Amino acid sequence: MHNNSGECPNMIKLGDKWILIYGAYKWVEYFVENFDAETLVFTAEKRGVVDYSYGPTHPNFWTRGLYATYTFPDPNGRCIMFGWVSGFEQDRGWHGCLSLPRLLSLDQEWNLIQTPAPELESLRGQHRHIENLKVEDETIRLQWVDGDTIEILAEFARENTATMGLRLRCNGTRDKTVNLIYANGILNIAGTRVPVDLDEPSNALKLHVFLDRSVIEVFINDGRSCVTRVIYPSPNDLGISVFSENGSVTLKSFDSWQMESVW
Repeated sequence: MHNNSGECPNMIKLGDKWILIYGAYKWVEYFVENFDAETLVFTAEKRGVVDYSYGPTHPNFWTRGLYATYTFPDPNGRCIMFGWVSGFEQDRGWHGCLSLPRLLSLDQEWNLIQTPAPELESLRGQHRHIENLKVEDETIRLQWVDGDTIEILAEFARENTATMGLRLRCNGTRDKTVNLIYANGILNIAGTRVPVDLDEPSNALKLHVFLDRSVIEVFINDGRSCVTRVIYPSPNDLGISVFSENGSVTLKSFDSWQMESVW
């Protein structure tokens, strides 16, 4: 093992590379490795974060997000991963749920890419679409877009050094709003900070968000980074807003779907 505090290991093969996924002290990590069949030795070549669920300064180590991952191949040769989502309030009678199924792959630089399984599109209900919305140092409530079980695809183009993002589950008290805020190379998702490079040359930020009552899963820039969090907004706060501060951004595209039940 690379870290004596790791647990719940998964060893999988993607292409000609072996991937070790395991739960570390702060978050779920991965190593891309070469395997020498003669010496039976794995050599790590790249290290990364599977999901920034906890964050390095999370106030309670056991209040988590995604953990205890499980991977398996499906009949179509895809590698699928689930995780255990924990960190719910006590005295609910249960604790934890499964994450959405994610497809795993490697890009040309051996970064682990995670994308939601396309079968999830079968849950899509009522659809709303917005494009090329200019946001200039303001917060704009998106009309006819709200809910607590909703899928969102949003792409931003930043024209300068503006702070930008989404406010989810908003209406009432600001402290219960679920904020996704990008500024200075950091995307802050409900308090979890993730280093994010904008896509060049358009300074684009892509967010694929799934809200399911008390759970949020965010896939950043086509799955290059992911965050899973348990959230506690007020039940009646269902609004969604886009905002910028200290500059202008363009919401190039925004699509939302009400998510239907799997049952």
